[in-house]
Amino acid sequence: MTELAKQNGVKNLTEKELRQIFCPALTDQQFMAFQLMATHVGADISLKEIAPIDFGGRVSYFVSRDFYRRKAQEQANYNGMTSAAVFQNDIFEMTNGVPTHKFGNAERGKIVGAYCTVFLKNIAVPFTSYVIFAEYSSGKSTWVSKPATMIEKVAQAQAFRGAFQGLFQNTYDESEKWFEDNPKDNPKETPTVITVTPSELEIEEALIKLNSAKTLPNLQTVWKGLGRVFQQNLSVIDAKDAKKDWLSQPQPESIDDLVVDAEFIESENELLANLAKCKTTGDWEFIIVSAIKNAPYLNNDSTIAKVEELKLTKKLK
Repeated sequence: MTELAKQNGVKNLTEKELRQIFCPALTDQQFMAFQLMATHVGADISLKEIAPIDFGGRVSYFVSRDFYRRKAQEQANYNGMTSAAVFQNDIFEMTNGVPTHKFGNAERGKIVGAYCTVFLKNIAVPFTSYVIFAEYSSGKSTWVSKPATMIEKVAQAQAFRGAFQGLFQNTYDESEKWFEDNPKDNPKETPTVITVTPSELEIEEALIKLNSAKTLPNLQTVWKGLGRVFQQNLSVIDAKDAKKDWLSQPQPESIDDLVVDAEFIESENELLANLAKCKTTGDWEFIIVSAIKNAPYLNNDSTIAKVEELKLTKKLK
């Protein structure tokens, strides 16, 4: 049984069954990312606290407002929150980040915004977020039928993020502009976007896969297999482009005789060991250019002197 199943109230389900029930359309890599995110934030997928949404191949991960509240209430220093929509005729002021809000049963006018204040036991000044209605309203769906509810959700999401940055970092309310409401597909609770980026270890593994490609067709296959999460990462894109440029160049005649691929040379000893294997001037120049491109620190007087000394002992074609 997976950790994902254990934490989600679905203890009798296998990983395969979890996938079929909650995210059957995801690819293997997308499902892996979904697992990592659900486990990381501690969200229960069986309660629809988190769900993957596919936007034309780009998968984003959403959490509900109830999830924000539940996780906040689990924190030892959480001391409650207050929030409300603000209308044109309300008496509303913000003084040093602390709101004062009064209204009665009279006509309140047009809605202008909303605020949320989160109180913490160990911090004297509470976290308050005020958001402007015009900046978020799409003028469609629930933004028309329940405008006060929608804008208040935005304020709550921002306030919880400010109060618990380590817990809710990289999460964004769906109302923060780019998601179209679809009552047929959405969870009952309006979700909140979590923008997921690969970890440093995952990026490193992707770079190793790209660097292992020996031909352009092989590189293309590796690139397609990485998935969109990595294909949108700038470091991975740069590595792919660099590898493509390298594979497009004429390869050395005796490359198979090298101790390690020139692009992986990281030390002076590796550079000299590779040069010692060279049989042609083309090989020699190729290794030096590739090594310095990969490890610029090898371009120093001491290393260059040793390279020149070694070259005197070689009879290159």
